[in-house]
Amino acid sequence: MSIFKKSERGGLYARLRERGYIEQDAKISGQSVIRIIAPNGRVWVTGKKMAYPMNSAFIHQISDNKRLSYELASSLSIRTPKTMYVDRSMGMEELHAFLKQYPLVVVKPLDSYKSHGVTIGVNSMDIMPQELKHAYRESPVAIIQEQVGGEEYRFTILEG
Repeated sequence: MSIFKKSERGGLYARLRERGYIEQDAKISGQSVIRIIAPNGRVWVTGKKMAYPMNSAFIHQISDNKRLSYELASSLSIRTPKTMYVDRSMGMEELHAFLKQYPLVVVKPLDSYKSHGVTIGVNSMDIMPQELKHAYRESPVAIIQEQVGGEEYRFTILEG
């Protein structure tokens, strides 16, 4: 007997089913897990986030790591916010200098998704330690970025 049960998820999952993929759900140690089986028998099991089965390992790296995403965007002449990468070993002096240059910043984890660990509108060194702690719950590296006004755009990389 399998711990995986047939799923009736919509959206992308419904499109995958239309193409012959089987998508199943399970709870393992209290965590939601998704298993996708391709028509050719290839199997993907994912945890917190979706690993699109038609994408290569290279595309997964880009979509999972914001540093690589920003580097790709820059190579395509897409403007990205001024960015600083920090970890727990970094001193607050550099953060203070960055905040002086960009008085409104976003603090977020390097490799999180769906806005987990993100804080917008950070404008003071007084709250920076608590916002970094929030980001570090999701990733050992945090990103400090100038906050840019305007429309928010998100993208998903699908290759195949």
